[in-house]
Amino acid sequence: MAITAMHKTAKLKQDVKPKAAEAIINNAYVDDICDSAGNANDAKTLISDVDEVLEAGGFKVKKWISKATLDSKERPEEVVLGGETHTEEVLGTVWLPKEDKFSLKIKIDLASEKDSAVFVPIRLTKRQILSKLAGIFDPIGTGAAVLIKPKIAMQELWQLGLGWDDEMPPEVKRKWMGLFEEMIALNNVKYERCLTPPNATGDPSLVVFCDASRLAFGACAYMKWKLNDGQFGTRFVAAKAKVAPLKELTIPRLELQAAVLGSRLGKSILQESRFNFERVCYLSDSRVALTWIKGETRSLKPFVSCRVAEIQSNSSPEDWSHCPTELNVADDLTKGIAAAEVNGRWFNGPKFLQLPEDHWPLQHGVPDMTEVNRERRKVQITCAGAVCQPVMDCREFSTWRRLLRVTAYVLRFCRNLRLKSSQQSDNNPG
Repeated sequence: MAITAMHKTAKLKQDVKPKAAEAIINNAYVDDICDSAGNANDAKTLISDVDEVLEAGGFKVKKWISKATLDSKERPEEVVLGGETHTEEVLGTVWLPKEDKFSLKIKIDLASEKDSAVFVPIRLTKRQILSKLAGIFDPIGTGAAVLIKPKIAMQELWQLGLGWDDEMPPEVKRKWMGLFEEMIALNNVKYERCLTPPNATGDPSLVVFCDASRLAFGACAYMKWKLNDGQFGTRFVAAKAKVAPLKELTIPRLELQAAVLGSRLGKSILQESRFNFERVCYLSDSRVALTWIKGETRSLKPFVSCRVAEIQSNSSPEDWSHCPTELNVADDLTKGIAAAEVNGRWFNGPKFLQLPEDHWPLQHGVPDMTEVNRERRKVQITCAGAVCQPVMDCREFSTWRRLLRVTAYVLRFCRNLRLKSSQQSDNNPG
């Protein structure tokens, strides 16, 4: 009810304060309004306008938090300045206003056995492990390359057939202690909130990477900006990863699953962001999957056909290209990386994104046609033939003259039948 009333208030003031109304309608989540401004003056104007619009409906903003020093002498209690150690939670994500960076907040009571300061339960069960995994909130997917390893291990745990409260075997427990250490280490990872570099010019490009293995598949997206000095900068946008199903699929099918995930991720970014992308590029290291994506769906089997149709609906087939496996950053989503590696290629993207697009190592090889044709529908052609029996068997006549004489008798007989039938129809017109 309160959200509906707040949106109604914003719509009533939309003609007077359009930017403030847009911020309230599009960027208000429960009791938080999250927005961004290009400079401090624009931020002050937005704050003043939002306050004015909300006050018209009887709403009062409790406080404002900004990375910049905002001078608010009239209502100092409403502007909170970011300090060195000050942190805020924005939609479940930790925001460091002073640095203007995001960080994950992972609380796991189960720590390494080496750390005596943290309680380690005597018994580690599947119920406890799943509870800790479900408590990790990472909507953007910044830690997806690290968190995919415990997800894979959780799937392996299910295959052991243990009960919810059965104690883990010693080797499984040691493995999970190491995984918990990696997850806790993600609390030290920070990443940029702002997707625009300070010296960026023009509109950005969106680059989405897709990859798969027998264990997992995923996709990650980056923004590529042209800078004032002629160089290029990148920003990590989002990522999504899933474990492969227990029912084993072929690698080309898993690569196609990753492409579906990538097309959905790209579509969501295009719909939800306020950027105007000059180009969207999807990269995969599977030539077989790319051949399916750029072909017709009618000739493919249902599993492949349905997914190719969704990919072609979410994106243009011309935007898909091949990328070498060793340069595909989405490969990190298929096997996992350590938390210490997150600030490297994972956040910055592969090095070739720093180059003009005509210098990218995109390859145009020939796919394995055996794998391509394996998913094509089998066409069955049915032909019906009729065998006509001859009126006379020539082999039963001893001489040519006799055959001619009998043939003439037969033809004369057939002619007489037709004439007789015609005369009867003329005599009986009714």
